Amino acid sequence: MRRNLIHWRGLLLTSSLLLLFVLGTRGQDSREFLLWNTTSVQAPIQHLYCIKLSTKTQYLPQDQQRKETYLDLSLYRKMNSWLQLGVAFRGAQHVDTNSNVAEYRPQFITKIAFKLSPVKFTSTNRLARRYFSGGQHYFRYYHNLFIHLPSLAHWPKPYIGEEVFLKLNHDHIHLLRAYAGLHVIKHQHFKLDTFYTLQHSKSGASWYDSDIVGMNLNFLL
Repeated sequence: MRRNLIHWRGLLLTSSLLLLFVLGTRGQDSREFLLWNTTSVQAPIQHLYCIKLSTKTQYLPQDQQRKETYLDLSLYRKMNSWLQLGVAFRGAQHVDTNSNVAEYRPQFITKIAFKLSPVKFTSTNRLARRYFSGGQHYFRYYHNLFIHLPSLAHWPKPYIGEEVFLKLNHDHIHLLRAYAGLHVIKHQHFKLDTFYTLQHSKSGASWYDSDIVGMNLNFLL
């Protein structure tokens, strides 16, 4: 009963934050507001390996339009208590008013996780080659760092993080994100996170800000 109450508190808080962000972005025509949903299924293979299938959708509610969808298949090997190495392949669809572009992306990934009690740190580094059905192909490097904080008075555990995207061509850094989120539910076979993200993206010579609210659902087999 007490655990269910904690979960409902987290969902209520997240819904309230979502409503505030939606209201705050209404009338800001130059600033995008997006909804993200990621769903993944992860299964162990023997002792050291695991396989993960995930899908993500980015949605523009003001335009009632799906902006991007991708499907990821990845395989990881646990090297020691703090390091995993992995390979992945992503198929994606990028949609806007004038185009519909498919992308195919092989990736090499490193994951690091360690704990300085009571705070946990996780970091991912990824090198990918991006192939598009229309447009220039290029390599891209991705880095993130997330800090997972202890819960306060039985509320869900908060976390903060950052992401950096670097094109390995003349464009260099073209996308930055800052995260604030909550680990709302964490069971043996199911996890639910919610978050707000401020995105800073480059298009041509200009930078643009976007507000994002999202949810991650992860099933563990």
